[in-house]
Amino acid sequence: MIPLPIVADASGRRPSRRPMGLVLAALFCLLAAVCPADTAGVPAAKPAPPAFPVSGPGAPVYPHARTDRLWQGAGEEAFLLVTPAEPVPASAPLVILLHGWLGVNPKGQGAWIEHLARRGNIVVWLVYQTGRMQVREPVRHAVAALKGALGELEKTGRIKPRPEGMVLAGHSLGGCMAMNLAAVAAREGLPKPLAVLSVEGADAKGSESASRLYLRPKSLIENLSLIPSGTMLLTLIGDEDQRVTLERGRVFHDRATGIASADNVLALVQSDRHGEPPMITDHFFPQAADISYDIDGVTGQPPAAPRFPKLNKLTGKAFAKLLGAPGIERDALRPPDALDAWVSWRCLDRLIDAAFHGGSRDEALLRTPASRETGTWSDGTPVRPLKPIE
Repeated sequence: MIPLPIVADASGRRPSRRPMGLVLAALFCLLAAVCPADTAGVPAAKPAPPAFPVSGPGAPVYPHARTDRLWQGAGEEAFLLVTPAEPVPASAPLVILLHGWLGVNPKGQGAWIEHLARRGNIVVWLVYQTGRMQVREPVRHAVAALKGALGELEKTGRIKPRPEGMVLAGHSLGGCMAMNLAAVAAREGLPKPLAVLSVEGADAKGSESASRLYLRPKSLIENLSLIPSGTMLLTLIGDEDQRVTLERGRVFHDRATGIASADNVLALVQSDRHGEPPMITDHFFPQAADISYDIDGVTGQPPAAPRFPKLNKLTGKAFAKLLGAPGIERDALRPPDALDAWVSWRCLDRLIDAAFHGGSRDEALLRTPASRETGTWSDGTPVRPLKPIE
């Protein structure tokens, strides 16, 4: 390419290039000030979720170094008994934990069980269902299993349940079952229900999973008006739970008409995407797996290795897709995280403290601003709090 000639001005001097160079330099400085370069070459890291509480409810701070475990019974009337050890107390609060639909292997909530027991509670995890799709007479089976566990605790050398009564908790169908056992406790001669935590509790009737399998289950809800006055009821619903919506999950709160409104609280657990990973309150947020609790709920033994693992994996994927939950196997084994410590564990710990240790009922039932806090992101931003509705 031929360069253009430089033409002189009227005085015979060539035009200076300095003004243009100064303009370009000034423009570069202005851009550098307005748009500073990212020297790292990567975007800034998003804040991390809250660390676990360092003390109090929900904190992994334990007076007992380990637990003792006993699996007993078979089928729908089996139970897992977990008690605190090192040191072994003479007596302890009785906590009943109930699994969701088909969640008969306790490993999916093993970390929650371990947390409760090492905190000083007797934990009874009830198997009221086997591998069948339909749930048949679950209340009858759960009552029989619980009576079996209470009989075991009467034996010489066993830790004795505190005489005040029991606290019940459950997730999904287990939330329904926790409410049911509270309703039939007097009739069945069970310990008095002191508090119930239902996390995304749901009846079998109206289940999306059941409808996808062309099942038409009957309602499993007992007469919840029989839950005795004075029992603390806390119902939690995740705001992004597509399976148990607020409308569907609030039925337990609404039907417990024998409980004063101050003792019967319904609250939303709010998702928060401020950081990474985000805190998403979908249907599986209460899962807190511990693989050391890997027990086949039908046999009471560690699961046998499948004879045809590839076929077993393909069958599992097809079943999950049929349920409309392609990630169900992964979701069911989520490790414990901030939502467990700050929501599920913390809420149940507070109910137990209020029921057995003189703790605040106001905090247990989310009546104070501090009781609704769910931690702080690593940059100091508070996580969206629990939101009581009624």
